[in-house]
Amino acid sequence: MSRSFVAFLPVLAVLLCVAGTCPASTVITFDEFSGTSTPIPNGYFGFNWNTMNSVDGLQYPGSGYDHGAVSGARTAFNGYVGPTPPMSVTGSPFNFDGAYFTAAWSSALSVTVEGYRSGALKYTSTFTVDTSGPTFESLNYSNIDALRFRSIGFPGDQFAMDNFTFSPVPEPHALILSVIGLLALAWKRTRRPTNA
Repeated sequence: MSRSFVAFLPVLAVLLCVAGTCPASTVITFDEFSGTSTPIPNGYFGFNWNTMNSVDGLQYPGSGYDHGAVSGARTAFNGYVGPTPPMSVTGSPFNFDGAYFTAAWSSALSVTVEGYRSGALKYTSTFTVDTSGPTFESLNYSNIDALRFRSIGFPGDQFAMDNFTFSPVPEPHALILSVIGLLALAWKRTRRPTNA
């Protein structure tokens, strides 16, 4: 492998990130909370969480809360059901890879996830889950600042969500400065020393 190619690798990583394929994702497990059901506070992982709670699935044996836990005993769930207000997650621009979903009570729960940027709908996906176990929904929403969740089922509209996977979208000016710095570093590394 040539030295110039090796020097270009950091630049390539930043360019891939600009294209929306940053390799570093964060997985939110909701396992830091205690109690049977705890509201998820605003600021948790930098997001505002509207009508979302963390629940201990072991307190509801046999339910989707119990079967839906992937990383530990706890999951997030929609604390309020109905047409308004929808459960939502808002914050600085981010990419949403997806999450595990399980119906809490319904054998066929329809869940709709919408991704917004500056109030404009960019993505919408609808899928069906049941109580038997978690299903990872790979959504790959890029550069959004809000997610809204709606669900319809019988006998209940609640669902469990675990391992919420996201990555932040770097600020444009920070990306420009990073690219310039990495290009300068690559240029410096590829220069051959001159003999005096």
